Amino acid sequence: MRQTSSSPKSQEARARILDAAAEVFAEKGYALGRLADIAAKLDSHVGGLYHYFGSREEIVRAMLEESTHRGGARLVKRLEKLPSGATPIDKLGIAIDEHFRNLDSGDSYVAAWHRVIDQVPPEIAADHRRHSIDNYTRLFREIVSEGQAQGIFSTDLNSDVTHLLMMGALNHARTWYPGKKLPGRAAVAKATLEMFVRALSVPAKS
Repeated sequence: MRQTSSSPKSQEARARILDAAAEVFAEKGYALGRLADIAAKLDSHVGGLYHYFGSREEIVRAMLEESTHRGGARLVKRLEKLPSGATPIDKLGIAIDEHFRNLDSGDSYVAAWHRVIDQVPPEIAADHRRHSIDNYTRLFREIVSEGQAQGIFSTDLNSDVTHLLMMGALNHARTWYPGKKLPGRAAVAKATLEMFVRALSVPAKS
């Protein structure tokens, strides 16, 4: 029977399972990552996993949520360190830099996300998108909205389409970044920021 207790001991056990799962799915992908592999990393047995999670799919869902939660928390922490006079462009620069920092961080949760996000069943992917909107991508939307409110970014652009295009471009970066022939993170993030700012800015009056 699955353990539903929220006691510190239960939370610690669930965290260890998710840490092991992130390593397994980063190494093997969704199809080949087995409960037995996760249990082996914990020097445990498959039956022990069922005390905390009802299925392999439930572990994957929780692992993806944890990855997004961590990414959002790291971004919030960096944004909070900006001076009070930071502009929406400053904030967008930090958000973009943090996104690329995640991609080359070597973090097992980020690596697992890369490996499985295009492999998981549609219902898991849909749940993850909703969780991502609540915990990560909304931060980008809020920055753009702030820029529009201040007259820095154009309000003529459809906000939903703009947001989807921006996040689509950033998420697709996992397929090409980091790359041997590419410049370092700072240069890539700067170029990305310049492209987005040019696209978002209020057109100059002729």
